[in-house]
Amino acid sequence: MTEGGKRKAAVIRPAGTEDYEHLAELLLECLEARPEPPNHFLPEVLGALRDYGSGSSAAFEALLAEVGGPHGRRKKAEREPAVGFALYGSLFWPRDLTPALFVKELYVQPAYRGEGLGRALMASLARIALQRQWKRLFLAVDLRNEKALAFYRSLPGSSPMKADLFGFEEEALFDLAEGL
Repeated sequence: MTEGGKRKAAVIRPAGTEDYEHLAELLLECLEARPEPPNHFLPEVLGALRDYGSGSSAAFEALLAEVGGPHGRRKKAEREPAVGFALYGSLFWPRDLTPALFVKELYVQPAYRGEGLGRALMASLARIALQRQWKRLFLAVDLRNEKALAFYRSLPGSSPMKADLFGFEEEALFDLAEGL
């Protein structure tokens, strides 16, 4: 990535319980940017985030995108705040009852869009699905978000399943994981 003419490394990593504050801030920013923010379920979402990693039933997992120093490897205390995230969980595909990875939310702050972080998050999600031997990846998109629709349509192997649902079958997961 380049930022202000300087080369910076981006790191995609699993989120832990210590990341709650950054994840909650990014999620609120993401939800508030929507044309009709879903305020009615924000307390539930934030409650689920607070319980993230507590050992109770995990409704989702998360990846964080951080922009670090020249090598992206910085001590925890020196890390810059996360600039993007992906929330995901498992889903059973009803046709053959095989598990699939379902992307619940993917967000990159506007200042960092166009730098490849969204693609890097999607590639990481595809690798996770393949490592778990899940044959599909799905995500839903708000139809009013033209930029998000264009982004998902541009990904290799993207297959619109319905107007607001995109899917990647096993072969496309390999392309997604390696081709970005």
